[in-house]
Amino acid sequence: MNAKRLEEYLKSKEYISLVQKKLRFLYNLQLNEGYKIRAKKELARDIVKFAKYCLVLYEPRSSLKRIIFNPFPYQIEIWKKLDELYEAGRGEIYIEKARDIGVTWTILAWIFHRWLVEPNFTALIGSRKETEVDNKTVNSLFGKLRFFLYHLPPGLFISPKKWKKKIHDNHM
Repeated sequence: MNAKRLEEYLKSKEYISLVQKKLRFLYNLQLNEGYKIRAKKELARDIVKFAKYCLVLYEPRSSLKRIIFNPFPYQIEIWKKLDELYEAGRGEIYIEKARDIGVTWTILAWIFHRWLVEPNFTALIGSRKETEVDNKTVNSLFGKLRFFLYHLPPGLFISPKKWKKKIHDNHM
């Protein structure tokens, strides 16, 4: 994405409104256990809301660095197609894309969402080099998944009492 356009977007009414909605969401999660239970169920069913309220992207070229995942229509279409293929238990998806339009983040967001909400979900993640899969930085695929994980709203999907970084956050 063009850095100038990104900065304009981050100052736009649309993004500021999204930030305000997310802040209200996080505030309500802390105050009301019933709200948290209802929100978790709704977010489990709706990956778009999940992305907007739970996922943070790392964008090194922006002034903020950490930005809310506000999916574009083509990203939502990718999620719908992945859902169809997954539910059918077979199929392939081919995504013709330019660099730097967020397809990697999109695919990883779908995998991450499924991993959180579906018991026994498994996905294989690969690339041409091991360091591109996991080098413990946000530049790798697992690094991006970790970024999602460690920026989730506290206690919503991952219990801090059960999650142990040393045990559960392994290489690849």
